[in-house]
Amino acid sequence: MCKKQVRVEGVRFRCFSGRPMCEEIIAELDMDESVFKGGVVRLENGPTGYESFVVELVKLEGMQQMIDRGWWACAGTSGKWDSLYISGLQMKKMLKELGLYDG
Repeated sequence: MCKKQVRVEGVRFRCFSGRPMCEEIIAELDMDESVFKGGVVRLENGPTGYESFVVELVKLEGMQQMIDRGWWACAGTSGKWDSLYISGLQMKKMLKELGLYDG
């Protein structure tokens, strides 16, 4: 099983105050194809611990959108879960360094 990691900047919005906080996010590409063909990108330190995307689905449906608009890795829940946004520039960096995008 092959794993690759990259560090990018994200903005976490606090669930009670809405206050934005910049923080380093660790994205890991897990190429274990027994889980999903093409692998999964997981964020190690997201608000819930479940922030991720399936590589093949993003390649088919949304990679350019993630780069153009950024990615809300966690939408958040008021009073319960922080939200997490990764800008398009940081998504492009993440996808390039993980070897998923060459544009």
